[in-house]
Amino acid sequence: MQDRELRHHFTGRAPRAWPARSTSARRGEEVIEQYFARYGSIRAFINECIAKAKQTGYAETILGRRRRITDIKSRNAGRRAQAERLAVNTVIQGSAADLIKLAMLAIHRRIEAERLPIKMILQVHDELVFELPRPRPDQHAKWIAEAMSAAIHSTCPSGSIPPTALLARR
Repeated sequence: MQDRELRHHFTGRAPRAWPARSTSARRGEEVIEQYFARYGSIRAFINECIAKAKQTGYAETILGRRRRITDIKSRNAGRRAQAERLAVNTVIQGSAADLIKLAMLAIHRRIEAERLPIKMILQVHDELVFELPRPRPDQHAKWIAEAMSAAIHSTCPSGSIPPTALLARR
């Protein structure tokens, strides 16, 4: 199986809802089954997020922010499925937001404390864009990337998903 197929299948829609011209529902189900066979811990994580939301009525980010999930026990299958996706996405995307916010605060504090000629000008998902002075942009990019990696201490393998520091030079 091609990795490209694995990456493109995960749209949040059931295989039967995929456009008919892109793949058959049967093929879509095969791709999803192969994906979860290859990455079994992802299925366990998804199931855990859903189970916690059913038990508590909310989903929680890594830093404890909570989002109420109202239809997690709905008898309506469509509403329940949407609530389950919301529970999982809240944990993942909300935790990513927690992480980037902490990183931005740490970076801002250092910029202010050391009076560095750096401007944080944009944040897009897990990327930060800075305006840096021409001399030594790589030196600043290094400590910025380190600050992003160290924002939250976790058990994830270091360097498995490197943060991106985009440089806009003055």
